[in-house]
Amino acid sequence: MTKKLNITIFSILVTLFQLNITYSQYQDKPKEEQLINIKEIPLSGFFGISATNSVPQNQFQDYLQKSGFGLSLFGGYYADPIPFAAGFDADLIFFGGETKRFKYQRPGGWGLGEDTVTTNSLIVPLSIFVRIKPIFFNTVIPYLEGFAGYTIFNVSADYKPYWGKADSKNKTSFAFHYGASAGLMIELVDFIELPSSHRTMCLDIRMKYLKGNEADYATAKIMDDTSVEFNEFRSRTDMVLLLLGITFRF
Repeated sequence: MTKKLNITIFSILVTLFQLNITYSQYQDKPKEEQLINIKEIPLSGFFGISATNSVPQNQFQDYLQKSGFGLSLFGGYYADPIPFAAGFDADLIFFGGETKRFKYQRPGGWGLGEDTVTTNSLIVPLSIFVRIKPIFFNTVIPYLEGFAGYTIFNVSADYKPYWGKADSKNKTSFAFHYGASAGLMIELVDFIELPSSHRTMCLDIRMKYLKGNEADYATAKIMDDTSVEFNEFRSRTDMVLLLLGITFRF
C-alpha cells in the first residue's frame, strides 16, 4: 500500500513539474516572435504633415511670377485587405506678400507717425483622394493617388494707420481641380507596445500634378500713397506640388 502511494505521489509530482515547465515555456515565449506577429497586423489608418513647394504652370506662372511655399495636412484609411485608401488633403500655400511703413510728421510737430500696409497671397487646394499601394511592400511603400476638389485663391491687404481706423480689403475666388500624384513612404521608426499595439512613422516624399480650371484671381501691390492696387487675371490654374514630410501609420 505504501509503495503504491509513493508511486502515485511521485507521478503527481512529475506531472506538476512537467506542467510547470510547459507554463514557463509559454510565459517565456520569445518576444521576437510576438513582435513578428504584431508587425503582420495591417495598419489601416494614416495621417501626416508635409512641407510643400508649389510651382504654377504655363500662363498661371506668367501672371504670378513666383513659387509658393506652405504646409500640407492629410489623412486617410485603407479598406484592408483591399489595397485602396480614401482620404482628405489640405494644402496651405503662401505666395508671398509685402509690408510697407509710411512715416510722417504728426500735426503740431509731436514726433513721427507711422502707417503700415501689408499684403498677403494664399492658395488653398482642398482635395478628396483615392490611393493605391502594393500589398507586398512594408518598409518602403510606393503609392499612386487620384484626387479632385476645389482651390481657394485669396489675396488680402491690411491698412493700419497711426491715427484713425484700420481697414482691410480682400479678393477671393474658387476653381475646381483634379489630378494625380505619386509618392514613396520609407519607414523610419516602429512604435510597438505588447501585446497588440503597433504604429509606424515614415518619411513621405510625394509629387502632385494639379490640373485647375480657369479662375479669376489677383495680385496686390502697395503704392507710394499707401493705397493698394489689385491686378486681376484669368487663366487655368495648373500647379506642380513637391511635398516632403512625415506620415504616421496606425
